Amino acid sequence: MPVPKPNVGEKQNEFVSRCIKELSHADPNRPHEQIIAICYSTWRSEKQASVNEQEQEIFLEGKKKKKKKERKPISADQPGTEYTAPNGNYILNPLGLKGR
Repeated sequence: MPVPKPNVGEKQNEFVSRCIKELSHADPNRPHEQIIAICYSTWRSEKQASVNEQEQEIFLEGKKKKKKKERKPISADQPGTEYTAPNGNYILNPLGLKGR
C-alpha cells in the first residue's frame, strides 16, 4: 500500500495519527518504529516540497516585477555617472573625475 500524503490544511499530529493507522492496517508485520519514521519523514518531505514551491513562486513573481536597468554608455566626466569601459568593466564615477 502506498504511503498516505498530508491533506491540505491537515496538521502534523492529525496526519501522523492517520498515517500510522493506515500503514499499521496495511502491513501489520512492519515494526511500529519504522511506521512512525515513515509517517514523519513523509510529513517533512511533503511540507518541504510545499515550501519550495511557494519560495519559487515568490522568486518568479519578484523576477517579473524587477525590470533590468539598461546601462547606456555615457561620458565618464559627469559626476555620478556610470558607464562601461572599453575593457567591459562597469565603472561608477561619483566625482566626475576625468580618466587618465
